[in-house]
This record gives sequence, C-alpha cells and structure tokens, in this order.
Amino acid sequence: MNVVRVVSWNIQHLEQYDRSVSADLALTQMLHALNADVLLLQEVDLDKERTNNSDQLSVIASAFGAPHSKFKETRLIPKEDGKYGIGIASKIPVVEWYSIDLPRSPIGKRMTFHFGDESETFYVTDHPRAALAAVLENGYCVVNTHLSFMPIAAQLQMIRVALWSKKIARKHNAKLIIGGDFNFVGTAWLKLFGIRDSVFGDTFPAWKPEKQIDHFLVESNIKVSFEEIGEQGPLSDHRWIAIDI
Repeated sequence: MNVVRVVSWNIQHLEQYDRSVSADLALTQMLHALNADVLLLQEVDLDKERTNNSDQLSVIASAFGAPHSKFKETRLIPKEDGKYGIGIASKIPVVEWYSIDLPRSPIGKRMTFHFGDESETFYVTDHPRAALAAVLENGYCVVNTHLSFMPIAAQLQMIRVALWSKKIARKHNAKLIIGGDFNFVGTAWLKLFGIRDSVFGDTFPAWKPEKQIDHFLVESNIKVSFEEIGEQGPLSDHRWIAIDI
C-alpha cells in the first residue's frame, strides 16, 4: 500500500500574519509545505463577509488538487453571517461521508484573540461542535473534529466522537484515524478507547507554541512511519500536524 500523508490544520479562516506576500501566495506556500493527500481543516469560512464571501474549503481543495471534499457547519453563537465549520479535502476517493453534531459547553470564558499586530480580549460563548468522517477507498476512515475550548466539555465530546468513529470504522472494516483541534492537551486516557496519539509537540500559538491542542489519534493496527509539526507559516495561529501512514 502506498504511503498516505494526512494533515490536520486549524486555518483560523486563513487569517494572514505575514503580509510580506499576497494572500494567494501565502496559501500556495502553506499548501506546498503541507504536501497532503488528505487534509482536515478547522475554522473554515463559507460565504462570510470577513473573508470576502469565499468558499474556503473549495478554494483549498482546488489549490492542492483534491477532487473530494465536504464541509460541515458548526453554528456560531450569536449567529453571524454566512457559515463556519470544519472540512475534509481528499485526493483519495471517498466511499461515504458521515457527520455528527456535538452539544456546546453551557458556559464560555474570556479569551484573547490576535489580529495581525493587535489583540483583543473578550468573553466568548461556546458554539455547537461537530465531527466529520470520510471513509476512503484505500481502507481508512479519517475523522476531523474541532472541540470545545472548555476542556471538560471537549473531553466529553471526544468520548462521543471516539465511540461514533469506531462504529463507522467497524461498519466499513476500515482503519481509524481521528484528527483535529481538540482544545485539550493530555490524550493518554484515550487508550481506554483503543486509540493513541501519534504526534507529539506544541502546536499553539503558531508564533511561540506553548501547548499541543492539535492531535492525531490512531488505532493500534495503523503504523505511522513519519510524524511532523509544521513551522510557523504566514497564515493561522495554529501550526499544522501531519502523519504518514
């Protein structure tokens, strides 16, 4: 079986921090560095004014030659224009798509956001979350998720995603990979569900990583031949992660 490179990247709606190059060139450079066969994306905009009403998933999928893609909305609270969510883009044919909605944390918290050279701190209400699964023609089931920024809520969501994902993988006799922005650090406890972390190193914030909240979980029947965390790029406040399988 040929090596497949799966990449997870929270794109932060392609927020651009290095403006020494154009936005198009910045994206081209990032996608070249990722070199993905399957790309899991979080914080994706669709038809939102702040990103010029673009379809970011379609733009990215087209740019790296992935004919198979799917977007899953996670509604923001309070409601905003357009849509926001997660997506998967794949060069490998997808046999079937699945998705699941996850309840939001009932409480939020004060968070600091960076916009170029400026930052702003304010109270953020959590929003419903989701997971999106692609059963690939090559025998893998790849799941993408972006969990709550409230750690306990995120861990409860992760349990639900793990059980749901394993059920899909068993249905298709597929090998399971779960990736994304989990918004929590420790993953050793997930061995209870037969999945283990396969990438190790800090991923956030991109300019000076202090913690790992982006992860790839795999089952014991998957051999990861190479794992990687990207360098800071011109886009996003997260560093991307990748595994070769």
